[in-house]
Amino acid sequence: MEMEAFEWGSGINGDGSYKRVINEGFQVNNHGVMGSGYGSSLSLVLDREKKELVEAPVKLERKGVSTERSIEALKNHSEAERNRRSRINAHLDTLRAVIPGAIKMDKASLLAEVIGHLKELKRNAGQACEGLMIPKDVDEIRVEEHEGGLNGFRYSIKASLCCEYKPGLLSDIRQALDALHLMIMKADIATLGDRMKNVFVIISCEEQNFEDAEYRQFLAGSVHQALRCFVLFPVALFHTTTTQHNNTMALSSSPLQNLSSLIFANSNAPIMAMPPTTASRHRNWAVHVAAPDTTTTVTSYEYGNLARPKWTGETHLSRFVRAIISFKPLYSVLKFGARQVLISTAEKNNIPWREMAKEVLESEVYKELDSIQNNSVVYPDYYLNPFHAYDEGNLTWQAAAEAEPATMSMVKRAIPYAPSVDEANQVLRGNWLNAIEQHHIQHSGASMIGDILDIGCSVGISTRYLAEKFPTAKVTGLDLSPYFLSVAQLKEKRGAPRKFPIKWLHAKGEDTGLPSKSFDLVSIAYVFHECPERAIADLVRESFRLLRPGGTLALTDNSPKSKIVQELSPVLFTLMKSTEPFLDEYYLTDMDKTLGEAGFVNIRSILTDPRHMTMTATVPQ
Repeated sequence: MEMEAFEWGSGINGDGSYKRVINEGFQVNNHGVMGSGYGSSLSLVLDREKKELVEAPVKLERKGVSTERSIEALKNHSEAERNRRSRINAHLDTLRAVIPGAIKMDKASLLAEVIGHLKELKRNAGQACEGLMIPKDVDEIRVEEHEGGLNGFRYSIKASLCCEYKPGLLSDIRQALDALHLMIMKADIATLGDRMKNVFVIISCEEQNFEDAEYRQFLAGSVHQALRCFVLFPVALFHTTTTQHNNTMALSSSPLQNLSSLIFANSNAPIMAMPPTTASRHRNWAVHVAAPDTTTTVTSYEYGNLARPKWTGETHLSRFVRAIISFKPLYSVLKFGARQVLISTAEKNNIPWREMAKEVLESEVYKELDSIQNNSVVYPDYYLNPFHAYDEGNLTWQAAAEAEPATMSMVKRAIPYAPSVDEANQVLRGNWLNAIEQHHIQHSGASMIGDILDIGCSVGISTRYLAEKFPTAKVTGLDLSPYFLSVAQLKEKRGAPRKFPIKWLHAKGEDTGLPSKSFDLVSIAYVFHECPERAIADLVRESFRLLRPGGTLALTDNSPKSKIVQELSPVLFTLMKSTEPFLDEYYLTDMDKTLGEAGFVNIRSILTDPRHMTMTATVPQ
């Protein structure tokens, strides 16, 4: 009988014939079937004479496997199983001897009883440790008011922290509390293995109304969040945890979302609101914007209700944010996050950040440095700080190469409703330039703007706008970074020729070395928020010296009174503060007073876009 092998699922060849399959047979002995290469699969063969499928003949032996070896393997398996059951039964007997009344319990009931006893023991151990300096095996933070005050202080806080020992932990805790203007008056510390427990009694270094329950609650919450942030945050930052009770919170898997949760819990600090005075209402005026078709549109921008954002100055929220930024592991995360926000904003708005930076870095910009750099310049200490997520601040080629896309990203963020970056620039730059022109016409009589100095010109973006707005003026761009100026000079050379080419000067804005009374307009755009208060005052005084009588000073920068700035999300304002080391000093500076003390008159400030203000002032004639 002619047969052809066939197996279910093996299919049919393309020519219509069945696939041939070689099947291993079964070895049969007095113990039954020992095994098969294909387990329980059904093997059939085609009987060509009967034209039907029949079962394939079973092979009685399998190559390479003897009956003796198979029997030995079965015996070993049975013995191992017997030993395993014996061990399990021995352990169960031990549990029955420990648990009262469990001699005749079945396995399931016995295990349930054991679990119940373990939970009871854990509860008893926890109760026994209450009030004792014994570290627990779980992380725990407790913050509560300390009854009766301490050492003459009417109000104090008792904070308890139990966690794994970490090098430098106590130093970090003290640093966090110092940033909140709190002082540790008493500390008890106990260790057990790699666990530690710390109990602190903390007082406030400031005179406050401690009768205010809301303020006391806020202060205790700040301590709790600071301890949680500086002790648990390095771990919890990158892991998802479940929500817990007793003054703890759930952390998400996103580091920046976790940061937002921590800060938001402290963002309801009491703060003195600025009443809407007549002057502030007057400043919320319409700004005229020159559109491409020379028509005029009118836009107004909204002021907030506060004198400045509540995350600046000496508020508790501001101190809490400073404490976060001062913690180096978190600062690294924030610096990275700030950079990613800028780049992602740029790329979402079709700004080719990486391509633009690459084009600069692969150009001949390096040749411009020799003709720009003034080796006699002594950089002030504040300028050597990290800025904008660059460790070397503005003194690096990378910062210079990325300055233009970063500025474009800022413009689009300030004018989010604009369809494109170009149109956003028309609003932001147009309002700024119109405010300057209107002020000069109104307060400088018939004097023309013939000489312009742009202090802190960066890579020359604002400088070129000034040159285009006032084409008959001679414009000078001044900056402390020779790298920025090299990029500015290269771009100017590649642009269309001007009647009066822009000059680029590497010098300090506070001490330019330029002749007195030599300019009709001094512009300082987006510089002051990067300066400490003393530098701001020096820049204003130098501007007054450089301007001719009737000359105009124009300052544009972040507005502390902007509603959008005041309502920034916790993540954004923390990222902003992490890359702008002098932001607090800028927001706390009374600019009207600073300009007035330098001798300026006709001081005026308006919102020229939702986030930025333009201040203009005049040198008396």
